[in-house]
Amino acid sequence: MKIIKSVVIISSIFFSLSCHTKNIDWNDYQQIVVQINEPVLFLDQFGRFSQLNKNFKLGLVDYGNKNKKYSGGEYILKSYGVEVLNNQKDYTLYQSTVPLKSNIDLKVLYQDQKIVAFRIREFSDVDYVKRPYKKFISNFFIYNKFSNLVIEAPLINSSSTNLGSDYESILAGDSFSYIKKEKKYLYNANIREINGKVNIYKLILDSDLDCLESTLGCENIIYRDFLKK
Repeated sequence: MKIIKSVVIISSIFFSLSCHTKNIDWNDYQQIVVQINEPVLFLDQFGRFSQLNKNFKLGLVDYGNKNKKYSGGEYILKSYGVEVLNNQKDYTLYQSTVPLKSNIDLKVLYQDQKIVAFRIREFSDVDYVKRPYKKFISNFFIYNKFSNLVIEAPLINSSSTNLGSDYESILAGDSFSYIKKEKKYLYNANIREINGKVNIYKLILDSDLDCLESTLGCENIIYRDFLKK
């Protein structure tokens, strides 16, 4: 399946990624208060977390800037990640880098006693190259709270031809559910191409989180075990 080409309109104003803390305060009273009745399921700022229950929190964390060199000079990337506080133990589930001019958000799609499922989107301006362009990346994750297994499913890695053009593809919407009768987990995503066509991405896992079916192939699903920080 040819994933991905799309039209998307996003703000040209990017938030600064250089002024956030490198640590997350899991005991931030102000964040906890706003989640008393319902957890925050959409995170788009570093240092923010979602309190999914009294023993589990998931947050978006800033790890600082990284200086990089290339033949034409130097540039700076922002390092960030996703951490969880699981029964008072802190684990890093994911870590990556993005250009300084980027928007990053995380959405919690599902949780039960065993797992939590979420996905990340990165909207970036790659402006430190000879021909600047925009880049959009999205990945889907499942975290097993008991075994600390992390499953990563790459969804989209899409670019534009320049800073003024549109991404070749975009994530238009997604969902995750458990099919009780079949004892399977199902993830669906709508991938919109630049011509407006929508392709369906599907991932099916059994109750043990083994991949049964994936639009991009089960061989592209990444399984990792994480230890306490």
